[in-house]
Amino acid sequence: MLVTKEMGISHAEFFSVLPRLLDGREYKVEGSIIVCENDGRRIIFTLWPEQQRTIASITLPSTRIDISLDDFSDEEQKRFMEKFDLRFRRGGG
Repeated sequence: MLVTKEMGISHAEFFSVLPRLLDGREYKVEGSIIVCENDGRRIIFTLWPEQQRTIASITLPSTRIDISLDDFSDEEQKRFMEKFDLRFRRGGG
């Protein structure tokens, strides 16, 4: 499964949330690719170059992230992506 997300975060923000998303599991960073292997499954994140998005007078970071889930069942993929969205959700209102 490959999922692409266009997110309003910087690379630094991504790396600050990543340990909580992975429940403290170890991961390797190879350039713009992050790999986490656990229980015979592999998660690969590819960070595209950080961009800037301007809305009126506000400039915000923007990063495209490709997420590859190898050897995950459909249900495991769904649960992981729900957790991903929850961890990266920002409050508002």
